[in-house]
Amino acid sequence: MTEQILAGREPSDVYADCYSSEWYRMGRPRFRRMKNALRCANPPGTFMDVGCGRAELVDYMQEKGFDAFGCDIVPALCLEDHIDLIKTAADMPWPDECFDVVTCSDVLEHVDPAETYPVIEELRRITAQHLIVHVAWYEAKWKLEDGTVIDLHCNKRDDWKTLLSSIGPWSKVTEQQFSGKQALIHLER
Repeated sequence: MTEQILAGREPSDVYADCYSSEWYRMGRPRFRRMKNALRCANPPGTFMDVGCGRAELVDYMQEKGFDAFGCDIVPALCLEDHIDLIKTAADMPWPDECFDVVTCSDVLEHVDPAETYPVIEELRRITAQHLIVHVAWYEAKWKLEDGTVIDLHCNKRDDWKTLLSSIGPWSKVTEQQFSGKQALIHLER
């Protein structure tokens, strides 16, 4: 099969196909990592999961007592009142520092490289206290069965940490690396 970046399709259509598959979900290890990282946040407060997918983290934070929201580019995932449809994470509709906690899990590696820095700037802009980002990096780009590439770039661990840290100011930046090629980066104001 020929490698086709998004196969000429809109990203929201490609991800809609992923989310309609039974195998595509937030894995238990990543969900556990994100829950552990979210221990820094105490209710009451506001929470936003950018690229929320099936909203597992949004539901978890609502159960913890947060006013929790999510957003995604896939219309089929944005049917509930607390999940907003956005065209791009590079231009989000919320005011500055309006969410106490913002998460973005396994999203940045799927963003068009030209939009990566604007997306990270937007994440910082809407974050009041804690920004928690889970990123992955690969030797090769991840493809769907039909050959469609959905990992649009292959930044290395240090690239992600440097890029995220550069949009400060942050009072503290911590990182946890996990087996495989994944890291959780927690940035605090």
